[in-house]
Amino acid sequence: MAGRGAAKANALVKSQLLSDQALVNSEFGRMPDNLMVEIFEYLDPRDKCRIARVCKAWNRLINDTLLWRHVDLQKYRVDLRSVWKVIRNHFSSTLKSLKLQGFLHSVRKTECISNPVLLDLKERCPNLELLEITKANFTSLEVVSLPSSLTTLVLQGCELPPRWFKEMESNSEVLPKLEYLDLSGCTRISNLDIGDITSRKDIRVLKLNKCYRVRDPGVQNLTIKLHKLETLELAGCDITDLSLHHISRHLKKLKVLNLSECVALTDACVGSLCIMASLQRLSLHQCNGMSEKPVAEISRCLKSLKYFNVSGIKISEEYKAVIQANVPSGCDVVFDSSTPLPTSNK
Repeated sequence: MAGRGAAKANALVKSQLLSDQALVNSEFGRMPDNLMVEIFEYLDPRDKCRIARVCKAWNRLINDTLLWRHVDLQKYRVDLRSVWKVIRNHFSSTLKSLKLQGFLHSVRKTECISNPVLLDLKERCPNLELLEITKANFTSLEVVSLPSSLTTLVLQGCELPPRWFKEMESNSEVLPKLEYLDLSGCTRISNLDIGDITSRKDIRVLKLNKCYRVRDPGVQNLTIKLHKLETLELAGCDITDLSLHHISRHLKKLKVLNLSECVALTDACVGSLCIMASLQRLSLHQCNGMSEKPVAEISRCLKSLKYFNVSGIKISEEYKAVIQANVPSGCDVVFDSSTPLPTSNK
C-alpha cells in the first residue's frame, strides 16, 4: 500500500512539473521579462511564492524587488516563522507597506511579530512607510523597535500594555515621521497614552475608536498639542460636551470627526460643532443624548459638509426634510445605518 501511495505521489509531481514546463514554453512563458513582472504584480504574496517554484526563470523574476513594495499578509494570518521567511527571502529597501494579522484570542499560542522581526525590518527596509498590524499581542514588544521611517501606523484591535508609547516623549528617534495613527479597538489606551502620543506634532490622522478609557482630559491634551489634525475619530470614547469645546477651539483644520456612540454628548455641544467650519464628514451615529432641533442647526451651520450621519437619533420626518434642505448640495445624509462613518483614507 505504501509503495502504491508513493508511486501515485511521484506521478502527481511529475504531472505538475510537465504542466509547469508546458506553461513556461508557451507564448505566455516567452513574454519579455518586464511584461511578466507587470503581470506578477497582480498576484498576492502566496501566489508569488508558488510561481517562484515553477522554474528558475520565474523564480528570478519573482525576486524582483518591485514585486515586494506593498505586501498584505493579513488574510493568511501567518505565524512568526513564516513572517521571518518572507522578510529574509523577499524584503528589501523597496518595501513601502506591510500588513499583518496576529493571533490575539486565538487557540494557537503564537504571534506574527517580535522585537527581532521589527528590528530586522528597520534595518532591511529603511523606506517602509506603512505598517498595519491587527489583533496582535504587543505586551512583549517595545515601541523603540518600530521602524523610524514609518509615517502610518495602524494597530487595530491589538493588546498594548499601559504607557506603551512612553518612549516617544523622551526619544525623538521613535516614530519621528508619524502622521497617521490608528489605535481603534486598543481598549487599554488611556489619557496617559494620549499624553505620550502627542509628542509627535505632525500627526494629521488619529483614530481612537472604541478606546473607552480616553476621556475629556486626554482629548483636551491632544487638541492643544496636535494642531495639524485633519481626522479625529473618537467613536465609543467616554467623552462629554467639554471635549467638543476643546476640539472646536483648537483644531481649526479638522475635516473628519467621528463621534459615534459617544452617548454622554448632549445638545449643549451643538454650539461647538456649529463653529467648525472646515468639517466635511461628521458622524453622530447613536449619539442619542441629542435631539432633532439642535441637529438641524448643525446641518444649517456647516457649509462644507459632504457626509452627515445622524442615525440612532430620534428625528421626525419633518426635521429630516429640514436637515436635507439645510445641508450643502451633494451632501450624503444618513438617517438609518449601522455604519458610523465610512473609512477615510490617508
